[in-house]
Amino acid sequence: MMVVRDGKATFVEETGVEDPFKNWSLEGDTKEERIRVVLNEDIDIRPFFTQMVNVGVENLEGDGEVIMQAKLISTGMCNVVIPGGVLASMGGKAQVKIENLGPSRLQWKKGRIIARADRCQHVQVQRQENVIQEGRL
Repeated sequence: MMVVRDGKATFVEETGVEDPFKNWSLEGDTKEERIRVVLNEDIDIRPFFTQMVNVGVENLEGDGEVIMQAKLISTGMCNVVIPGGVLASMGGKAQVKIENLGPSRLQWKKGRIIARADRCQHVQVQRQENVIQEGRL
């Protein structure tokens, strides 16, 4: 390994240094495949227009909720925003808003993966009565 100190470069033998990236993969998490959000129909969205589209939620067992991160696609004349949030899947189907912010038509085919999502973790919240907040009941 090369080390630079005070403007001088020296080579030092690596001993006991572990590669922090050796277990990383560009293929994603191999333990569990992420949930795919795919188009259930061909879409054609005119410039500067927003549309709700029917999507399929794949790799989700049964009905449930998934969390999808916002996505911005910007390539040349194509500027698309897919807002993130919690997506409720009923029978593997849901709806997602797609915003075409570009000056050209957006035409995507059925089956296109438009986002990836993760399962929601539900937390039990208990209701508390008479909580003091800022000195008030």
